[in-house]
Amino acid sequence: MRNKKLMALSLVAVLAFTACGKKETNEPTPTPTVAPTETPAATETPTETPAEPGTDGSGEELGATELTSNETLDKIHEEVKAAYGDNYLPNMPFTVENLDEMFGIKADWYDAAIAEGPMMSAHVDKLIGIHVTEGNLENVQNALNEYQKKIATDIQYPMNLPKVQASVVETAGDYVFFVMLGTIDEMKYTEDSDMIKAFGEQNQIAVDIIKKNIEAK
Repeated sequence: MRNKKLMALSLVAVLAFTACGKKETNEPTPTPTVAPTETPAATETPTETPAEPGTDGSGEELGATELTSNETLDKIHEEVKAAYGDNYLPNMPFTVENLDEMFGIKADWYDAAIAEGPMMSAHVDKLIGIHVTEGNLENVQNALNEYQKKIATDIQYPMNLPKVQASVVETAGDYVFFVMLGTIDEMKYTEDSDMIKAFGEQNQIAVDIIKKNIEAK
C-alpha cells in the first residue's frame, strides 16, 4: 500500500514537471531590440568656381585694363607679325597697369598703344608702340630708354644679353616704339658684338615697317 502511494506521488511529480517544461517552451522567445543607427547626413563636396578673368579668386579686381589701339598701330602690328612669322614670340598683351608698373609709362601720356611680351620668362621679345599725347613725347622716350638700361643690368638669362643690347627705342612722328624681336642662329657667331649686330638687323625689320606706315600718313 505504501509503495502504491509512493508511485502515485512520483507520477504526479513527473506530470507536474512535464507541464512546466511545456509551458516554458511554448512562450514566444522575445525578439532582441536593436538600437536604431543614425545614418550620417551626406556631406556635399564643395565645388570650386573658376576665378573670373581679372580677379584673384576673391572677387578683387587686380587691374587688367586693356590698351586701346588705333588704326596705324593695328596696321603696324599686323605687318610686323607677318614679317617675322613663327619667329614673332610676343604673345601676351600688356595692360595699362603693366605699362605703368613695368615700363614707367603713365596712362595720361598716350591715347593709343599696343604692347606685347612673351609668355615664357626665358624669352625677352617685346613690341611696344605708343601714340603720345601732346607734351609727353619726351616722357615716353625717357621711360623706354630707362627700361632698356634696366633690363640690360637686371637680365635673368645671360644668353639673352646680346638681344637686349640690340633692342631699339624708335621715335617716328608722335609715336614711340620699343622693339626687341627676331631670332638668329647663335651657333654661327663667336663674338657677342657680332650677335648684337645680327639681332640689330632683326629689329630693323620692324623699324622699317614702322617708318613706312607713319611716314605714309
